[in-house]
Amino acid sequence: LTRVSYTEMNLSTPKKGNTVKDVEIRIPEGLKPEIYTEDHAKLLGDCKTSWTLFVDGFHEDGERIYDPFNGKTCHQCRQKTLGHRTHCSKCNMVQGQFCGDCLYMRYGENVMEANQN
Repeated sequence: LTRVSYTEMNLSTPKKGNTVKDVEIRIPEGLKPEIYTEDHAKLLGDCKTSWTLFVDGFHEDGERIYDPFNGKTCHQCRQKTLGHRTHCSKCNMVQGQFCGDCLYMRYGENVMEANQN
């Protein structure tokens, strides 16, 4: 498979009429701090077994296994990869399908346990 490179465009010389400005982005401190309660904590995932990131769907050298034909698309990272992912036993739609890493990072749940439920 051919690897995709998103750095093929040369951005060092701007096109005529376009200027690149050095802009410093400052985000002011918020007026309302985020406050979490026990109810919020109950909504988080509660995996019984740990999930190791960047192992499932990866080669031994740490490269992700992309497969445009046999891979399934993750709803969050939009990558067609091999590996475990959630699935709906009723509708079998892509919406709501997460790869194991995205499910763990976003919801704190183990994909193997989620599929058993």
